[in-house]
Amino acid sequence: MTLDMKALFCHDHHYYKSEGQTLSKGQYHNNVWQRYLNHFNHLTVVGRHGGIHHGDVSGMNIASTDRVSFELLADTNSFSGMMFGRRKLRETLKLLVSDHDVVIIRGVSEIGYMAYCEAKKQGKRVVMEMVACAWDELWYHGSIKAKLYAPYRFLMARRMAHSVDAIIYVSQRFLQNRYPSNAPLQAAASNVQIEKDSCTAISPPTHDYYKIGLIGTLKNRLKGVHVAIQAASILKKRGTKPFKIHILGPGDPTADPCQFQQMAMRYGVQNNIVFDGIRTSGAPVLEWIQDLNLYIQPSFQEGVPRAVIETMSQSRAVIGSDAGGIAELLDDDCIIRRGDANGLANKIEWMMNNASIQEKKAARNFVESQKYTMDQLLPIREQFWGAVASMALPYQTK
Repeated sequence: MTLDMKALFCHDHHYYKSEGQTLSKGQYHNNVWQRYLNHFNHLTVVGRHGGIHHGDVSGMNIASTDRVSFELLADTNSFSGMMFGRRKLRETLKLLVSDHDVVIIRGVSEIGYMAYCEAKKQGKRVVMEMVACAWDELWYHGSIKAKLYAPYRFLMARRMAHSVDAIIYVSQRFLQNRYPSNAPLQAAASNVQIEKDSCTAISPPTHDYYKIGLIGTLKNRLKGVHVAIQAASILKKRGTKPFKIHILGPGDPTADPCQFQQMAMRYGVQNNIVFDGIRTSGAPVLEWIQDLNLYIQPSFQEGVPRAVIETMSQSRAVIGSDAGGIAELLDDDCIIRRGDANGLANKIEWMMNNASIQEKKAARNFVESQKYTMDQLLPIREQFWGAVASMALPYQTK
């Protein structure tokens, strides 16, 4: 770290307050901030206020830590929020940007774009973490409003990626091709955080049913949970061996707009679909993966999914869609077209009935996952963020 440097991290993630701590239901736990704190004295995280969390916090991640503060804003993604909340949001971001040396934009969001515009006005360095496709996120979200907004969000992403000072992609090819950049500083490194000693080559345990896993939010259809339910119905009608699909992720399976539990009942597979809630990142999730026979990721939108790499590191076979950078991770015969429930059912049945193929894919995935362990990715991240900090030094000395 050099001088008293401060970074502003902008992303639309929801955080929750509980007994003086800031909590997250997703991947943004306190260990993640260390990659920035290694190069900046202080990090301010801008996100959405999810409210006060009462009761049991098991499964949630602690986001708060030393040298990290949070600026949690009201959600302006609704129509009323866009009409009446943006002026206050812009004023807040203007003050925050002026008080920081570097603005980090993670993904593409309204918060991120406003911070980007303000940073450009103030002549501050802007760094982009390109983690997913803005077009896919809205086009496949499930609502007409989202589809109408997709072209605007896509152009927003292209503009930011093109003109930021530095950019780091989670993919090796996919996002680079869709969102090219003129940034003088560019890098590629997945966001996965897997320690080499947590990788394991153990075989799946024996169950009285074939255990399939999927990790993804239940708040929308982007992770393809509905496709998994449809595939379960197809498999059940075929009379395959007993199976269950366990789904790990935040959200209420009975709530609008998706109502996945009700969907499973309509398809007659309520006994084949199990909602496992959430688990704390790290060892608890890896232990959940280790209890699977097969993992599926029938997503409609991805960058390079962390869950797939984590599963590969535990020597499990994986079937994924052709969304985002999934195809960069898996063999071609383990990829289905997104939305293809029949294709997913075929691939699951193929794995079910061919133990030797499943073992071969699991072994291949384990070897491939070694490219994504911390000892491989940390030097890339350290070099990138070190260069970002050096790039920001002229603003410190003005």
